[in-house]
Amino acid sequence: MKRKLLSILLALCLTLGLLPVSAMAAEPLPVDADPSVWDTLTLTRADGTALVVGTDYTITKGTYSHYAYTEPFTYNIYNVTTADAVVISGGAQYQNPSLSTPLKSRVVLGAATANVTL
Repeated sequence: MKRKLLSILLALCLTLGLLPVSAMAAEPLPVDADPSVWDTLTLTRADGTALVVGTDYTITKGTYSHYAYTEPFTYNIYNVTTADAVVISGGAQYQNPSLSTPLKSRVVLGAATANVTL
């Protein structure tokens, strides 16, 4: 009788021990985590004219996974292919209380790009 009672008690303890884990399930990403909200980075030529997406640079998506969210964070990767002088301006950083460092977009310069102004 004592063993049966002990086994039931242990099973109950194990079951109750799992409850907080399921209650702390991952959350969906915050609405402001989308790069279209926080990434205001702009690329222009030194003379002030805008670079053309697809011709002068391309944008690809990078991902960063975090344990507290059901899907990964995304950020923009700007791949510059023009040989013209490029001016990079604006901000490209997202801060979230659960992230230890801000999430930032990146600029990758091609071999032809020789002159950059930040």
